[in-house]
Amino acid sequence: MEEFRVGLENRCNREEVVGFLASIFGPDPKIARKNFNLVFDYEPSVSTRNMVYARSSKNQLVGMLRIVERTVLVDGAALNCGGVTSVAVAENWRHQGVCSALMDFAHKVLEDRGCPVSLVFARKAVDGLYERYGYSPVGRYIDLRLDVSVKDTTGVQLRPFQKKDLDFCMMSYIKYYHQLTGSYKREQGIWDFLIHRFAEGKRQFQLFVCQAEKRNIGYGVVLENTLVEFCLAPEFFSSCPSMFESLAIKSIGLHPRHPFFQYARAHWNTIFSERFAVHGGYMARFIHTPAVIRWVSQRLKSRAKRLGLQNHFVNVLDYRIDLKTGQVTPQQGKDDIIFSDFNHAVQMILGFVGPELISGAQINASKPWLLNLFPHLYFQTSKCDEF
Repeated sequence: MEEFRVGLENRCNREEVVGFLASIFGPDPKIARKNFNLVFDYEPSVSTRNMVYARSSKNQLVGMLRIVERTVLVDGAALNCGGVTSVAVAENWRHQGVCSALMDFAHKVLEDRGCPVSLVFARKAVDGLYERYGYSPVGRYIDLRLDVSVKDTTGVQLRPFQKKDLDFCMMSYIKYYHQLTGSYKREQGIWDFLIHRFAEGKRQFQLFVCQAEKRNIGYGVVLENTLVEFCLAPEFFSSCPSMFESLAIKSIGLHPRHPFFQYARAHWNTIFSERFAVHGGYMARFIHTPAVIRWVSQRLKSRAKRLGLQNHFVNVLDYRIDLKTGQVTPQQGKDDIIFSDFNHAVQMILGFVGPELISGAQINASKPWLLNLFPHLYFQTSKCDEF
């Protein structure tokens, strides 16, 4: 078995990297090359500090991955995450430990940076791969099929997005998405990348702006025939049937707690379906569990105050959390929630599910309020943000 080395490099040979990734991620290398050039031009996390390479003893590039810096919002609180993407190994170097070495190195980089959680988005073709590296599934895919015959006369107009609309869209996203668990906090650079991505994928993505009396009142993103992102004041929801007809929208793929998703289920005929990706899709891994517990302790402290539970404590994942102060200390006693599978612990901490929905979980019967302390927040990330 030929030796190889893994690490960061001071310089990035863009042509080498783009060519290598395009050869792996086809099936059409020309399209793949175009997509990766778009990433290099606009994705804000692209830098030498986020490129992990595997090279042979002859200095040949045989594998690589990228670290993508993102902030995920959980119940309105920011959680710094290190996404891992563009994981690629040359075909003749597979099954020789290259991928494991790349992932181990990336996890060490994230730990050194104080990043408590890592995320990956696994294509269906590699289902099961990232489970080997400690990732737990948090991928939920919602489809709400619409059967709407109602017409409206509210006077809402649609037009394609223009650059002058960016500030409005950024503010609207903050207003409507920052309380939806699983949403990303989008800085200017991420928005710029998304806008260029939408422009390059015209046949897939449509970014539109809603107007009333020539005033911007909302925006939306359509992927094929599905509404995947939407910001609009509730008083205009009744105007949506006509809008959707003009855009050939057939279904909604929004967060279950999105106000428009809830409106549609309450007012129109719909068919709801949900796919939970057990072995792929979005997946999460705790890089540093103590840091995760310290982060979640502040959320528990806030919830406990609202619920009147400040004089209690909770034991979880071998740590004791004082609900009055948020102080975290290691403990060797019995946890209040015992999981049969660590995947379930990751899902509960991130709000993907509540403890009452976890199969095989043993919950301390003397603390029934635990179900309210760890609510089901429906962790879901916008399709626009899949890296």
